[in-house]
Amino acid sequence: MTFFKKLKSTAAVYFLALTFMLFIQNVHATCSPYIGEVTINEIYRIPGQGNNPTTGFIEVKIINEDLNAFPVNTWQLSLCDSTNDCELIPLTNAEKLCEDCPWTFITEDGVPPSEYNADLVDFNDGFDLRLIDENGANVDYIMVNGVVNQFPVADCPYPYPNLALSDNSTKSIHRIGDGTGFWLPVTCNAAKCNTPGSGNDDDSFPYLQIDSVDVTQGETATLTVSMVDKNGRDTTFDQIVSFDFRTEEGTALADQHFISIVDTFYIPVGQSSTQVQIDTILIPDLITRNLQGVVFGASAANVGVGISDITILPATINGIYQIRHDGQGLTCEAEPIEVIACTDATCSAINTSITTDVILTVNGLAQTINIVNGVSDNASIVHVDANTPATLSLADDYVCLNTTNGSDSCQINFADAGFVLQSLDALSCSSTQVTIKAVKKDELTKQCVGALVGNKNINFNFNYAAPVSGSSIPSINGEQMEPAGVDKPFILNFNANSEATINNFSYLDAGLITLNASYIEPSGELSGLILMGSENILFYPAKLNAVASTLSNLPLDGVNSEKAGLPFNLGVSAQCADGTVTPNYIPSTNISIEINSKRLAPVDPILGGNGSITFNTGTHISGLTDNWRSTNIEPSNFVLGNFTDNAAIYSEVGTLTVEFRDTNYQGKVLTGDVVPVGRFTPHHFAQISEPDIQGTLTTSCNAFAYTGQMVTSMPSLGAVNYLVNPQLRITPKNAQGVTTKNYINEFMMLPLLSADITDEVDIDVPTTDAQQLGQLALLVDVNGQMNNGTFIAKTTAVDSGVVNYQFSNLDDFVYVRNQNSLISVFTAQLEFNVNEIKDRDGTSTNYIDLNGTAIDATENTSASDIEIRFARWRIQNSFGPETSNLAQPLQLEYFDTDNYVLSSDDNCTSVDQALMSLSRITVDPTAVIGGSSQFSNGENRLLEIMAPGVGNQGEMAVTYDVFNWFKFDWAGDNDGNFDENPTAVATFGRFNTSGRIINKREIDKN
Repeated sequence: MTFFKKLKSTAAVYFLALTFMLFIQNVHATCSPYIGEVTINEIYRIPGQGNNPTTGFIEVKIINEDLNAFPVNTWQLSLCDSTNDCELIPLTNAEKLCEDCPWTFITEDGVPPSEYNADLVDFNDGFDLRLIDENGANVDYIMVNGVVNQFPVADCPYPYPNLALSDNSTKSIHRIGDGTGFWLPVTCNAAKCNTPGSGNDDDSFPYLQIDSVDVTQGETATLTVSMVDKNGRDTTFDQIVSFDFRTEEGTALADQHFISIVDTFYIPVGQSSTQVQIDTILIPDLITRNLQGVVFGASAANVGVGISDITILPATINGIYQIRHDGQGLTCEAEPIEVIACTDATCSAINTSITTDVILTVNGLAQTINIVNGVSDNASIVHVDANTPATLSLADDYVCLNTTNGSDSCQINFADAGFVLQSLDALSCSSTQVTIKAVKKDELTKQCVGALVGNKNINFNFNYAAPVSGSSIPSINGEQMEPAGVDKPFILNFNANSEATINNFSYLDAGLITLNASYIEPSGELSGLILMGSENILFYPAKLNAVASTLSNLPLDGVNSEKAGLPFNLGVSAQCADGTVTPNYIPSTNISIEINSKRLAPVDPILGGNGSITFNTGTHISGLTDNWRSTNIEPSNFVLGNFTDNAAIYSEVGTLTVEFRDTNYQGKVLTGDVVPVGRFTPHHFAQISEPDIQGTLTTSCNAFAYTGQMVTSMPSLGAVNYLVNPQLRITPKNAQGVTTKNYINEFMMLPLLSADITDEVDIDVPTTDAQQLGQLALLVDVNGQMNNGTFIAKTTAVDSGVVNYQFSNLDDFVYVRNQNSLISVFTAQLEFNVNEIKDRDGTSTNYIDLNGTAIDATENTSASDIEIRFARWRIQNSFGPETSNLAQPLQLEYFDTDNYVLSSDDNCTSVDQALMSLSRITVDPTAVIGGSSQFSNGENRLLEIMAPGVGNQGEMAVTYDVFNWFKFDWAGDNDGNFDENPTAVATFGRFNTSGRIINKREIDKN
C-alpha cells in the first residue's frame, strides 16, 4: 500500500500517531502554512493493569481533501505531560484499517501501539500536544487541564478550539464536530472509545460554551453560558441542563480582586443560555488583572468551550473629594472636619489609593490638608467670627456633607458660646452616656472657658439623621423625649468645670440620632447668653439574624421540612440583643450585607456534597468552610428592619447554617447568630430500571420450570424465584431535576430493614407473562407472591444519594397450568409494574413538576431467562413373567411444537414408591418396591411391582399420584382441567403384546 495516493473523495483523512521518541522540549517554532488543514482529532488511553502497559492512540485528521498523504507522513507529534516529560511521535507507520476506511497511521499489526510512553497522556493532571510539519512548524496544538509546557496557544492563529478539560474518569477526548469542533471528554467503554479511523460526530448535543469578557474593576462580570448544536447555533433541550462553575485565580486573586465562586447553575427547558455573574472588587488602582471561569460537570449536555478568560480593567476614577462637618463650631477652639477622597460623586466608597495634599479654603483663606489612604489626617479649621459662617471649598472637585442634618451645605456656623457634647456608640435597645460641657469665649484670652455651673433647665430635642425618619423616641435618664424636632427641658447639674452628664440616653431602635441641646441664660452676669450644641449618636443592632420558614410560614428549624429546589422564605432581621426587631435599620449600600451559608449535615468522609443556596440575586455554595458573599440587597428593600426573599432555594438535602453580616453600618461591622436552617428533603424520586439491575429467574434445581410447578416441600409456593434479584434504582432529585447527593445517612428516609417497610413500595405482582401468548391467543397467566424487599444505599461518591430497592428472596411465581398454557417451550418474561416509591417524608416518584404537570417518574422492571415447559408424567405399560419383579418405566415429557418430547435434562424430579398404587384387573395386586429416587435424564425405572408368583398370570392397573403440574387430560375429554394421574397396565406372564404368535416352544440349543 502506498502512502502517496491522493484522496479523491470528500471523506476526511485520519492519521494515527503511534511511536514516541525523546523530545527536546520548550522549543518555540514558527507557524505552519498547513494550519487549519490538518488537526489533532482524538486522543485515547487505556491504563495498564498488572504486567500490561498503558496503551492508546492519537488520531490526526486531514481536513483539506486536496492534501496528499505525503507530506503528512513525514510530520511528528510532540507530547508533554504536566511534569514536562516529553517525547516525539513520528507519523511514519501508515496503512488503511479497512478497504472503506479513511487513511490512518497505525502500527503494522493494526492494534493500539505499545512502543510509546502512553502514560504521558494523563487525563487527570493534564498534558499538551502539538502537531509539527516537516519543517518543524506548528500545525495544531491542544492543552489539557491548562498544562502549557511547549509554548503559548496564542503563538499561532489556530482556527479551531485548543483547550480541553478532563479528569481521571476520562477514557478519551475528541473533537465534536469531527476534526474542527470542541474538545469533549468522554467516559465510556473500550468498544465505544477505541475507534481509530472513525468519525466523532454523534447526536449527543447540545453542548455548552462560555464567553470571555472584560470588566471594569468594582463592577460585575456577566458571563453567558450558551447551549449550541454541532454547527455552533443556539439550541434548546427538552430537559433541565445543569453545570458546575468555578473561578480560578490568575493575576487576580480571590477575595482581593474578585469574589470566588464554586456553584451549580441551570438552563431551564426551552431556554438556550443562562448567565453567571462574578463580582469584582474596587481597589482602586491602575493594574489590569485576569482570572478564569471554568464550566465542568454538565448534566444533560456536553462541555464544549469550558473556559472563560476574564480581564479586570482598572476603574475610571473621577477624582472627587467630600468635605464632612457637623455644621456647628465654636470660635474659641478648633473645629474638626474630614476630607475624603471618593470614587464617585456619591462617595459610596473611599478611594484608598489616594495619598496626597489638597488645598482647603475657608472664606478665602487657604490651608493644606494631608490625605492618607483616602482620608484626611486630623484635619480641623479655626474660625473666630461668630457673625459670619465659615464656607469651605477645595481647589479640586468636591462635595460637602453636613453630618448633622445630611445636607450638602459647605457652611459651618460658629458661635462664641455653646455646648460640646460627647458620647459613645451604643447597641440598639440599650443606653449610652452623654457628657455636655458649656463653654464660652474668654474675651481676654479668646480661649474657651466654662460658662455654666449648677442646675440648669436645658432644652433637648432630637432628629433622625440616618435614616431621616423613624417611629421610636429616645429617652433621657428614663424620661421619654418629645417627638422629633420638639424641645423638652431636662434639668442637668453642671459642675465646677461646667460639665454635666446624661447617664442614660437610650433608644429602642437602630440608626443615627442627632441630639440637640439649647439654653438661654435668663439672668445674672451672663443674662441672654445663648448656648447650642449637638451630637450624632449611633445605635446599632446587636445582631443580624437569619430567619427561615416555609412558604406557609412554618419555621424551618429542624422540625418542619421543605423540598430541595422549591422556594422558601429566607430573610435577615436586624435585632436587639433580646431579639426585638429594630425597624429603623437600613443598610448603607447594596453590597454591605453579606451571607455565609455552610453545610451542617450530613457530613460524611466519602458521601455527600455541597449544595447551593439562592438568595436575592445570587447563588452561594454551602460548603464546609466559610464562603461570605454579597447579597446585593437594596437598602430600600428593607421593611421595618427586615428583608425577606420569598423565593430562596436550597439545592440539596439536609440542613445548613446561615449567617449574615453588615460590613459597614455607619462604620460598624454587624454580625449575627449562626442559624440552622432545614431540614430539606428531595423534591422527588426518579426511579429507573437499567439492564444491569434487572432480574433473572430460576428454580431450585433445574434450569427450567414447568407450568403449574410448586415447591415440593412447600406446596403453597411457586417454584419460580430469582437467580438474580431485580432492583430499582431510586435517585433523589431536587425540583430542578438535579441529583441530591446528600440523601444519605440520617437523611435517607427509606427503611433499610425489610421488616420496617410499610407502604414505601407499590409494585404490582405480575398476573401474566409480559410477552408470551398462549393457545387461546391470551397472555399466559402467572400467579405470584411478593414480599418486602430491601433498600440498599449506595456507598460510592459517584452514586452518593442513590438507593436501590432489591426484590425479596422470598418472592415466588408459578405459571398457571390451563388450556391456554398448553404451548411450546418459551422463555419467561415477568414484568413488574412500579406504581410508586415514596419515603417517610412523602418524597415520591409521583410528583408535580415546576410547570404544574403531574409526573410519574417510575419505570417497570423485569425478570426473565428461564424456560417454561408444559409437561406430563407418563407411565409406560410393562410386561414380564409372573416369577420376576416388573420394573415400571416412568418418563417426563413436555410439549414442543406438535409433540411431547422427553424432558431429558430433568434430573431433579423425585419418585416415591408410596405414591404408586396397584389395582386388580385380572390378577390381584402385590406391592411396589424401590423406595425414593429421582429422574435421570427424564426417565426412571427404579420402582418395581413384586412378582405375583408361579401361575399368577394376568394384569394389574398401575397409577402414580403425581404432582399437579404433571397431571394431564389422559381421558381426552378436553375439559381443560389437566387433573388426571398417569396410569398403565402391568402384565405378568406375557413378554410381548405386539405381533401374532402361532406356536411357541423351547429350542434345543444343541
